[in-house]
Amino acid sequence: MRKVFWVLLWTIVAVVAVAVGSLYYLANQEFDFKDPQRVAKFNETWMSNCVARYEAAFSKAGAKPTEEQRIAVNAACKCARDPLVEAFAKRPVMTISEIAKAMDEDPEILGITKSCSEAAGLAVPK
Repeated sequence: MRKVFWVLLWTIVAVVAVAVGSLYYLANQEFDFKDPQRVAKFNETWMSNCVARYEAAFSKAGAKPTEEQRIAVNAACKCARDPLVEAFAKRPVMTISEIAKAMDEDPEILGITKSCSEAAGLAVPK
C-alpha cells in the first residue's frame, strides 16, 4: 500500500511539473509579427480569443451578451485584427505574455480595439 501511495504521489508531481513547464514555455515563446506563418497563426486564433475576452468582460460584470451584441463583437474583432497585426509588426519580437500585456495596457493597441468597438456599437459593461 505504501508503494502505491509513493508511485501515485510521484506521478502527480511529474504531471504538475510538466504542466507548469509547458505553460512557462508557451508564455515565453517568441512571436514575430513580421513572420507570415506567425501572422497566419495569429489570424486563425484571433477571433476566438477576441470573442472570449469580450465575453469574459461581460461575465465579470455579471451580464450575458445578447445575440445582437455577439454579432457586434464579431464585427469589432474582425475590424481590429489587421490593424493590430500592423501595430505589432512595428515592434521587436515579443513573447505571448508581452503581447497580452500590450493588449491590456498599450495606448496604441487600446486605441485600435476601442475604435473598432465603438464603430461596432459595443460598450463593455462596467
